Amino acid sequence: MTGEVQGGRGRKPMCSTYLCDDQWQKMLHFLRGHSHVYIRNELECRRFIEAISWMLNSEARWRMLPAQYGHWNSVYRRFARWRDLAIFDDIRQHFANDPDIYHILPASSRVRTRKNIQHNKSG
Repeated sequence: MTGEVQGGRGRKPMCSTYLCDDQWQKMLHFLRGHSHVYIRNELECRRFIEAISWMLNSEARWRMLPAQYGHWNSVYRRFARWRDLAIFDDIRQHFANDPDIYHILPASSRVRTRKNIQHNKSG
C-alpha cells in the first residue's frame, strides 16, 4: 500500500505516513491533554503530524515537503517549537509501548532540524 489518500476522504489502513483513524484518535486524545499543545483545527493538526511522519520516512529536506502538508516553512517552524518544548519526547514516552504509533513519531535527532540553506553559487 502506498499511503495515498483514497478519494480525498478515507485513509488506507496500513500506511507509512498517513495516520489511520484509530491512530489519530489516540494521538488527538494525548495532544488535547498536553499542557503545551493547543489544537485550534483538528484536521490541520493531523496534517502537521502526517507531515512530520512524511519527513521522517522520506529523509528529505524541508523544502521538499509536498504541498498537501502545507507550506514547508510553516511546518518546520511548528516542528521546531514542538521540538523545543519537548512535545515529541512526551509523545514518544507516552506511546513507547504502542508500536502502531511509536514508529511514526520523530526522535528529535531523526528529522532534519535546520532549514535548508541555499548555497551561494557566486562564492
